[in-house]
Amino acid sequence: MEMNCAECGSVIRASNKSGEPDYVECSACNVKLHPVCSKLSASELKVFALKKAIRLRYCCDKCEAATDHGDLKTFLARLNRKIEFLQASNDTLLKEVQELRNNGNLESGPNSLSSNFEEMYDEIIDREKRSYNLILFGVDEGQENVSTQQRLIDDKQAAKTILTAIIDIDIGEFSTMRLGPNNKRGNPAKSSTDSQTNSPCSTRPLKVILKNRSCVLDILKHKKSNKSSIKISADRTPKQREHLKSLLSQMKANEEKGITGSKLKYRNGVPYIIISKDSTITNSIDSSSINQENT
Repeated sequence: MEMNCAECGSVIRASNKSGEPDYVECSACNVKLHPVCSKLSASELKVFALKKAIRLRYCCDKCEAATDHGDLKTFLARLNRKIEFLQASNDTLLKEVQELRNNGNLESGPNSLSSNFEEMYDEIIDREKRSYNLILFGVDEGQENVSTQQRLIDDKQAAKTILTAIIDIDIGEFSTMRLGPNNKRGNPAKSSTDSQTNSPCSTRPLKVILKNRSCVLDILKHKKSNKSSIKISADRTPKQREHLKSLLSQMKANEEKGITGSKLKYRNGVPYIIISKDSTITNSIDSSSINQENT
């Protein structure tokens, strides 16, 4: 029987070249989605291939949005799923290491493996927390004589106005906070460069913490419809920012070599560079520097 993806509507193949199911099934409503439509990362999809050996649960955006993400039990359930992914990945790594040792290709190295696992665990937990956040650049901070409480109210109202203009739905409860040192109001703030979009900004970035991750994904998906001067970005971890900085440097190097047409694309939230088919090689060199700061 023909299956269609619940997200894009296209036909889903029953299996891939390896004979494995070429879809991800929601554990709550049993709808099926293409792997790329599930919004799972490449590493998560890889671990899902082990689902015959371990119990993993996946919920589509609609089922996920129907739950209360502010509830501690829901958060712990999501965290437990991440831990299951980590445990499965670690088991696979240990098995591969044991095979290498049996073949005489590996003498030692458990300490480095343990360290890598801890780093991967910390990174996944950090990304999970940040996946509910958005960073807004260029939102005015108001005047010096305004009380702290009023500034918080103004920041929330500004964030709500900006975000609801992008997706015309109720974004629910959320909180905000400014990132970086508090420049004295009433005086010109030092010019800086936002680390997420590489754009100049003179006010501190505004972090918006939502309770519904599907709202975050929808806003990022449709942020190009934002007509204001405010820039919107995902809340990236230091490792993600470092990777993005490396890609931007590579794109700049391409331009200096006269290669145009480099573009950033995202797959499962991971940026990568493509060279468009109509790219050209010119003699022009863009001498502007790329300067990024961590927030």
